[in-house]
Amino acid sequence: IKKIIYIDPDIILFNEYSDNIINGFYHPSQNVLKKLKPYVKSKFLILWYDTCSDSFFYKNLKPKFDIFDFHVIVENPEKKLIGIKEHEFKKLLFLYPIPNPNELYKIDVPKNIDVSFLGQIDSYREYRKIFIEKLNKEKLSNSDLDIYISTNQKANFLTHIEYANILNRSKISINFSKSVHFDQLKGRIWEILL
Repeated sequence: IKKIIYIDPDIILFNEYSDNIINGFYHPSQNVLKKLKPYVKSKFLILWYDTCSDSFFYKNLKPKFDIFDFHVIVENPEKKLIGIKEHEFKKLLFLYPIPNPNELYKIDVPKNIDVSFLGQIDSYREYRKIFIEKLNKEKLSNSDLDIYISTNQKANFLTHIEYANILNRSKISINFSKSVHFDQLKGRIWEILL
């Protein structure tokens, strides 16, 4: 807090926000942020992911709405937030996480994977299983097709380098945009295009 007051940055950016312990760390409590605000000219910006459920506004956003100057929604193309009032939209920014086309994403890589899918198939994503099972059957019955499927859960995700390598080598990459209750525009779409 002393460092923030001393530096007094223009913007303090939060990558999501939770009052729970995340990876062994707490975010500053809402109380701390409220006390800090009068001592800095900083704008508090927060990035929100996974906003495409009917309960997101009431469960996640509303309790913290006034603490932050701007709420940046990064994956909600239809700008649907169930429960938000018209005047509250002025605190929302709808931006999309277009990745930097750095050394990870390359166009000139030989395309030796015909079809790839890198994603999850659990929870609200279970509808994807039917498509992935069909791809797996195709893979078994057609040895000419090179199909790469990774449905690992978070604890076993590919590294970012491995992930980018698969996308670089794929002729077709599959992305499902349906989220909990409506469509999502996740970063994978931009990564596939890169």
